[in-house]
Amino acid sequence: FIREFDPKGIILSGGPNSVFEPGAPTADSAILDLGIPVLGICYGMQLVARLAGGKVVPSSEREYGRAEVLIQETDLLFEGVVPDTSGGRVTVWMSHGDTVLAAPPGVRPLATTTNTPVAAMVAPDRGLYAVQFHPEVAHTPQGQRVLENFLFQGAKLSRGWSMSSFVDQAVETVRAAVGRE
Repeated sequence: FIREFDPKGIILSGGPNSVFEPGAPTADSAILDLGIPVLGICYGMQLVARLAGGKVVPSSEREYGRAEVLIQETDLLFEGVVPDTSGGRVTVWMSHGDTVLAAPPGVRPLATTTNTPVAAMVAPDRGLYAVQFHPEVAHTPQGQRVLENFLFQGAKLSRGWSMSSFVDQAVETVRAAVGRE
């Protein structure tokens, strides 16, 4: 079903659920083997870890708010991300109650926090990328860089979109539907 959309990448977003809750959002583990790059964010990371055979546990201490991630290995996701502190840490925004205790087989941990043993992980040969923090919010100052790295390097998208090209395309669509009127 997903292949019908011909996606260039899949982002499994964060959410308020625990991967352990009955009825929590899930996916077939086959999504990880489609050859389509996948980025898991927060809950999405926990889901990726669980589907791929990693160890996810309810955290003894919820992590909510500002946090500092120690990048232990620079990989595609963290290219161009510059540490904020002399200790090599990067400021991020966290909001989670479950934590990835161990990355799945074949998936490398990239980062950690004082409360989160696996705060980012990657398996580039499988196109799997995941971060426990929220790169999409302003409270993660270098989050846009992480998202761009996934989109333009991991998913190999081009930077061809612009507002003017969108307007031209929208006008063309309306003209085709309305005609001369």
